[in-house]
Amino acid sequence: MPWKNDLAAQKAEAARQNANAAKHNAEVAAHNSSCSGTFEDKSYVSACNAAAARLNVYTNNVVNPWRDRVDAWGNRVNDRRQTLVMKEKGLKDAYANLSKGTEDWAKRKKENNYQLNQLQAREQALKARLRVVLNSPSVKDLMKRNKISQECGAIAEQITPGDAYNPSLSTPMERAHNCLQRVWDGAK
Repeated sequence: MPWKNDLAAQKAEAARQNANAAKHNAEVAAHNSSCSGTFEDKSYVSACNAAAARLNVYTNNVVNPWRDRVDAWGNRVNDRRQTLVMKEKGLKDAYANLSKGTEDWAKRKKENNYQLNQLQAREQALKARLRVVLNSPSVKDLMKRNKISQECGAIAEQITPGDAYNPSLSTPMERAHNCLQRVWDGAK
């Protein structure tokens, strides 16, 4: 991960710069203690001014660039933090949407299961009522008559057109008559 490498480099640079800053601060303190006040010796004043100029050069050439690097690194860290915050927000939004979708799915599933159970209960009730009707004596009688009438129809198909005009009724005609009589008698 590049940010870990950057962090390690930054820590090493910070340690080095802190050591240099402590040294520089000690030099500034020594300079300020030895050069504060007014002096008549021009060579001493010139030496103090030269030391101040050297300290200012160090500040301008070392401290300010280091400060700029620290600021740039801080800006990169802030940019990465903002990116991570945006990613975290996106993940939280995706999680919330997924959670809502899961809740909606569970609700629909529960409703569908309830409706399916209602339909199955209605189906069972209808089947039970149908069994009662089909097992009733009236329907059984109708089914028996239907079977007999189909048998009678088969017998009637065996009768030729001449059999109806024949005074001595043929056997198939008598059988058809008897068959239909059974259907009729059962209907009384």
